[in-house]
Amino acid sequence: MNESPTQQVTDHQAVELMLGREPRGKVIVAKRCHLGLPVVIKVEPILPDGTPFPTLYWLTCPLAVKRISQLESSGMIKELEESVDVSAANDAYASERNDALASQMTTFEEDYDKQPKYLPHGGVGGSHGGIKCLHARYAYWLVGGNDPAGSEAAKHVGKLDCLEHCVASGKVEIISPGPSGPGAITEAWRGSGALPAIQLENPFLQGGV
Repeated sequence: MNESPTQQVTDHQAVELMLGREPRGKVIVAKRCHLGLPVVIKVEPILPDGTPFPTLYWLTCPLAVKRISQLESSGMIKELEESVDVSAANDAYASERNDALASQMTTFEEDYDKQPKYLPHGGVGGSHGGIKCLHARYAYWLVGGNDPAGSEAAKHVGKLDCLEHCVASGKVEIISPGPSGPGAITEAWRGSGALPAIQLENPFLQGGV
């Protein structure tokens, strides 16, 4: 997790712009794009306000979020649930999150009032057997997780090939020549503002980290 080469914004500011709101927890960058901006952040299992959070890796890149949202809208989750086995990925993800949880819980030992009443559980993104969320699957695959659903999604997402920093101007502004690869979404997207459509329609961005 190297220092970001871009000087326009800090990682925290970049993620805030990408989400369209203040992050609820620490910003720990797990994966960066070729321009040095956060693509995936790692989230603590218990948020600072005590909320249990099952999603260990959160996709922040606006271009990736849009492309994955299009795949979900096309019915890809159902297709993948009929063709790939994600049980091993779910088990590995849960094990990694539980290790992080055990470490984090030591901070609550001396303060009973701050101990969370519930603990996060489930597989990738809190999944209980199914795929649940392609955003979480793709994020897990990006950081090295062996997730067949995330791997299949990546084939359709193509390269995250923005030509400029998407948050350099203090707002989300994406200029990309478009994805490539098997079954790739072909339309290019030039968007500005805090993701006006995705922010409202994509539940992955609502009530999250």
